[in-house]
Amino acid sequence: MRWTPQQWRDAGKQSPIGTHDWSGCPSLIENWERAGAANAGLELSQVWSSNSVVGWYWRCADGHLWREPVNRMFARNVFGRRARWRSLMGSAGACRRCALDRFGARFDRCGCISPDLALLERTPVVLPGFCPDCKTLGSGAFVLGAPVLVYHCPPTSKEENVLRQRLGAVLPLASPGEANAVSVHPTSWGARHVFPDMLAPSTRVAIEYDSPGPLHDAHGPLSVDHEKDSALRRVGWEVIRVRVGNLALIGPYDVAATGPTRAAAAAVIDQYHRVLLGGERSRTHLATSGDLRTSTQWEQLALDLDAQYLDALSSGSKLPPADD
Repeated sequence: MRWTPQQWRDAGKQSPIGTHDWSGCPSLIENWERAGAANAGLELSQVWSSNSVVGWYWRCADGHLWREPVNRMFARNVFGRRARWRSLMGSAGACRRCALDRFGARFDRCGCISPDLALLERTPVVLPGFCPDCKTLGSGAFVLGAPVLVYHCPPTSKEENVLRQRLGAVLPLASPGEANAVSVHPTSWGARHVFPDMLAPSTRVAIEYDSPGPLHDAHGPLSVDHEKDSALRRVGWEVIRVRVGNLALIGPYDVAATGPTRAAAAAVIDQYHRVLLGGERSRTHLATSGDLRTSTQWEQLALDLDAQYLDALSSGSKLPPADD
């Protein structure tokens, strides 16, 4: 891949829109990334099938994003056969990550998927023991879905700390010194842990505070937020995202907010209880904790949170640190 899509466009290599007919490859049309400037605003009909020098962006229905030249999707081996994993998926524009998720061999001790495409079978193969990464960590050091403390110093913000303090007065949040990550299946970027902003380990709920940042380019369509949430849900966690600055809501429990306000905190707590009501373990937790509240009680809770926060500021209490 010699060029990015933008470099290719700047060189004037593209054909007029509609020049190349891709109607015979619906999966490529569907997976062509159209969001933002990923493919420099070009249409697939401007690219010919033998193009091999540009790493185009593709996104599958599950949100996995990858780069790949067009011609590689039609590559065949010396016997004239299409790549076996693409044949299993039934399309030229298939996603490797989806193929591994559906047909990949899994290790029985840690549940991780082998990245070896040669091991893909319609009935997934079960491999004995731990994967190489888990062996390196030690058999007792890695449990899928476990909240863990990993040495990591990501950036944080004052707004995130404000929201943490307000939520921490009500929700069972872990401090950054207790747990700052969750063990997950390997992500597309090779990570074995993801780092939500806030963790409630006892109920397996992660809370994220997302803002577009000073350059207004964070948490956009090309971010890994979708995959991070998917990785957490695969190991039994649910995610609540507070989306600020007109960021699109991407999950069933997301909250649109203008900042870490008391109204945002109350909305997160409300969604937290909606998460708990969605599962058997959660109903048990609610029945024993007596945390069900009416809408009037939520309004009062928001006022109480605001008062607690102002008291903390007036007394000179420091905001607790937060992880990314």
